[in-house]
Amino acid sequence: MSTQHPTHTQTRTRRRARRGQSMVEYALTLALLVLVVQGTVRVLFNVVGTSLVSVRNRINTADDLTATPGPSPTIHLPPQPATLTSLPATATVIQMCTVPNLSNLQYVAAVAEWLNYGFSPGTLAQPSGKPNNMIVGSQSLVAGGSQKPCATTTMTVYAKQCTVPNLVGQIFTVARDGAWTTNEFFAENLSAPNNADLTLPIGSQQYAANSKIDCDATMDVTLVAPSPTNTNTPTITPTPTKTNTPTKTNTLTNTATITSTATKTNSPTISNTPTNTATNTATATNTA
Repeated sequence: MSTQHPTHTQTRTRRRARRGQSMVEYALTLALLVLVVQGTVRVLFNVVGTSLVSVRNRINTADDLTATPGPSPTIHLPPQPATLTSLPATATVIQMCTVPNLSNLQYVAAVAEWLNYGFSPGTLAQPSGKPNNMIVGSQSLVAGGSQKPCATTTMTVYAKQCTVPNLVGQIFTVARDGAWTTNEFFAENLSAPNNADLTLPIGSQQYAANSKIDCDATMDVTLVAPSPTNTNTPTITPTPTKTNTPTKTNTLTNTATITSTATKTNSPTISNTPTNTATNTATATNTA
């Protein structure tokens, strides 16, 4: 079969038909818009007119109480909103915490333990003027008792008391590292005079032995100075040495005695008896 193509004339006819149809549609749409606008304007005029009549009637009523009021305009109120039912208030949950035992802890450690149990910062206190290394001896709330509100509970801790040892007569360093710290005092809180020799014995102490003071307290002591040492070296004068220089004097005395006796017996006897006498004199002279 052969396909017949529309002629040029037929195509133009079809285009005109479509164009006419579009114009009709536009006209109808425009007419509808006009009607809608007119209706809206009439409604507005009615509302405005009704309002003006109501206002005029009120004015006339105020001027003449005997005037017969005109018909009241019909007022269409909007529908009432749904009634809201009030819900009950939500109960506030108060968190409760258990009071810990802070005895024998330094204050800074006690604060950390207090917070660890859930209490709020700034609610644990110590007496005014006490150091942060104060050892806790007692507290204002009983540990492990009934639970307390975590946010509002406050508690005060107090210093522990320790017994003062007798340190008199002990070497300072020995006393400090021995009896003083054994009784739970801090070694740095035993105070000697400035620039003192810490190997000297303690002569006196600030607090009496066996008295009770705070374990974080400081105690002053005095040290006993050693006896003065005689540094003078005696000068020894040597004992004079005796030098014996003997002076020997020899005196020789020769004495000769001759005795002659003549006996007339015609036997003469001659006796010669020499006598020698020697005298030795020694004189000792001491020279110092």
